[in-house]
Amino acid sequence: MKFYLFACFVLVVACQKPMETSDAFAHIENGEVNTILKKAIQKAGGLTEWNQLASMKFQKWYALYTPTGAEEVNVTQQHHYQHHPAKTANISWRRDSLDYELQFDGNNITQSIDGEINAASNPESLKNTVFAATHVADLPFKLLDPTVQLTYEGKDTLRTKAVVDVIRADYNTDDYENHTHSDTWWFYFDSADATFRGYTVQHADHISYVENLSFHQVNGFNFVNERKSYRVDSARNILYLRAAYQYSNYELVAVQ
Repeated sequence: MKFYLFACFVLVVACQKPMETSDAFAHIENGEVNTILKKAIQKAGGLTEWNQLASMKFQKWYALYTPTGAEEVNVTQQHHYQHHPAKTANISWRRDSLDYELQFDGNNITQSIDGEINAASNPESLKNTVFAATHVADLPFKLLDPTVQLTYEGKDTLRTKAVVDVIRADYNTDDYENHTHSDTWWFYFDSADATFRGYTVQHADHISYVENLSFHQVNGFNFVNERKSYRVDSARNILYLRAAYQYSNYELVAVQ
């Protein structure tokens, strides 16, 4: 039996204690990047409010598609991330009459199937899957990681006709242990109101382009409701739809 679990993209950002709000932007020397991120993070819900979030739960549905358009995977997952006092993650789902669960306790990641630890699972693959999922869930706040090299690349117009400011983010495994892949990302923030409109990722063997199509307002946060991911060429021309996502049932708990 084949096992599938798709996280948006494979990238790890360390589970660090959040910086104080007043210091969080101090390392960003580029004025345009600093200004855009401040607006984008405020639009997303605010850094003070994010740092006061103890835990977050939501439901994630996704489907994967082949280049011919055939459905490869169709899964509904439950995600539970704890931010304080320690960073932990739990992702669970049911597929082919089996219950799967991924758990990260702050140090170790394990996978279980119907309650039994899967000793045959690949630890590196599990780490990539869990940390990639948490990375995407924590955007755009994760862009404040001081190990990420950020560059402003001007304005662009997306396929959705949104005019956006583009911030490039470079991750380097040679310099930082918390980066698992030396990928380059381009993040798109609406030039009018700083809404997080999507991103492009240059992987070693392909390029992915993601559109954030709609949002949920939950306790003052602006969370993604629907997004789609496309395989594209170097000019961002769409080759085919790779994945569709829907997020729902958000539950947030503040630090007491």
